[in-house]
Amino acid sequence: MSKAPERNRLATLPYRAILEVSALMKTQRGVWTSTTRKLVGAFIVLALVDLNSSHVRGVVRGLVTSWQASQTEMKMGAIAAALDAEYASSARYPSAEEFHEFVRTWVSAQEGDPARDYWGSVMTFTPEGVYYELHSCGKDTVCGSEDDIRRRGGY
Repeated sequence: MSKAPERNRLATLPYRAILEVSALMKTQRGVWTSTTRKLVGAFIVLALVDLNSSHVRGVVRGLVTSWQASQTEMKMGAIAAALDAEYASSARYPSAEEFHEFVRTWVSAQEGDPARDYWGSVMTFTPEGVYYELHSCGKDTVCGSEDDIRRRGGY
């Protein structure tokens, strides 16, 4: 009979530790103080987090990407407000060619060029009569992919 491979031995370590600690606590109740119990619990939590660190890194990456997209969407909101004010005062939007200069003139940016998204790509503006669309190519900087950010506006 061959021995089964131990591929998941590291993954089961925290669970085995929990079982061992429970068995020790049942047999030697006087030895375990509340502080020791808390330290063992903390060790087990750290072991679980360490073993799941790739999952945690994935979650953190997703949160960062979401924050970056939110920053671009907020910038698009400021641009949309300026475009709407322009239309309200002059009954026209700037042309696609005038857009970048318009944004640089009327929208203040905390850092860098206000006509660029969080990742440094130039946002595009497409006026369509009384409506318009702002477009960012997103994190991958490739237009037409699923991470693109679009904002439609107008009267």
